[in-house]
Amino acid sequence: PDTHPHLAEAAAYALATGYDPADEFHHGLTLILTALRPGA
Repeated sequence: PDTHPHLAEAAAYALATGYDPADEFHHGLTLILTALRPGA
């Protein structure tokens, strides 16, 4: 935290607001797979 105070603050805020990185991953993966689908 001392080395990157803003990163620690942002991470604490994200966790406190219910941010779930798995949701972001799923959304991004869906976008990529949709774009790779033939005929898309």
